Amino acid sequence: MKIAYFHGFGSKFDPNNPKVVALSKLGEVVGVDVDYTNYAADVVEIATMWVIKTSPDLIVGTSMGGWLAADVGTLCGVPFVAINPSIKPSLTLAKHPSHGIDYAGREYELPVEVVLSYSDITIGGFGLVIVDRGDDVIDSYETTLHMEPSHYILAFEGGSHRFDHIEESLGAIKRFYNKAQVSYGS
Repeated sequence: MKIAYFHGFGSKFDPNNPKVVALSKLGEVVGVDVDYTNYAADVVEIATMWVIKTSPDLIVGTSMGGWLAADVGTLCGVPFVAINPSIKPSLTLAKHPSHGIDYAGREYELPVEVVLSYSDITIGGFGLVIVDRGDDVIDSYETTLHMEPSHYILAFEGGSHRFDHIEESLGAIKRFYNKAQVSYGS
């Protein structure tokens, strides 16, 4: 299995990230650096082209990357796993200052018009949504209510926005992928 991985805001793809290392137990993990300070349409277009070129079997994303995984997975017909996804990215991004240093140590500018270009998470496609109830950035209960009617949901008590239950999630991700192969034609 080939897994495309989308990181969250202000981060970069890191093959040594604990989530990437854990997902590597399921298959090859490939990633790309995503700059969420660009307009949403540009981010989605670049990510979609990368997914088409990379041809993954599954897309996994965390936080803003979960939002992107849902959007691109739906557009490309690839099953996705959204971990602690931002369901309302314009609200999530608005929490960040308009100028700052990201988690990778890079300066960024995040104009209000860019923030407002991000629409709510896509409710299409074939997805598994995994949340930590202890997420202090994104309300996991709101995420569950928003996504549950159309997606599989897995919730862990405790944890954090960085997601502390990746190892415990691997079995569910593998089962979801196997179901996707049958149900979604992946």
